[in-house]
Amino acid sequence: MRLIAAAAFCGLIAAPAAADDWADCEALDRSLVSIDACTRLIDSGTLAGRDLATAYFNRAYSLDEVGHYAEAISDLTLALNLHPTHGDSWRNRGVAYENMGVFDKAAADWETEIEVVGPESARWWQEWTRDNGGHYDGPIDGRMNPQLRDALYACAVDPSC
Repeated sequence: MRLIAAAAFCGLIAAPAAADDWADCEALDRSLVSIDACTRLIDSGTLAGRDLATAYFNRAYSLDEVGHYAEAISDLTLALNLHPTHGDSWRNRGVAYENMGVFDKAAADWETEIEVVGPESARWWQEWTRDNGGHYDGPIDGRMNPQLRDALYACAVDPSC
């Protein structure tokens, strides 16, 4: 699975008053605990900007882990509205779409991740789609190209990728 876990979204630190909830929200290895804690943080009304995006991102990760893909997509969309240049949110939303069988949206989100993050992301996807299913046979040069675009879609529909 290509989900990206982030204990701290962009290196932000939680406010001390909600330290326990932040610690639990970041406990991505304990999905139900994380979902509950992130929900409390989101519902508190005290978060804004990237802090709020962090809570949505972490809750989405845990929701995806327990099979609640539509809810994960909703949370990742909210996180992206708050922080549209966060590549991991684009990647994880693509994974949630993939898990729902919405392959065109999965590939589109991964392509957007590449546009937002740049060559590092393109290179990662070139290597991933080459090594996991053999869908990419172009250069590993960190550039979006038609072969990579096709490989992203092929990877979305291939469970072994």
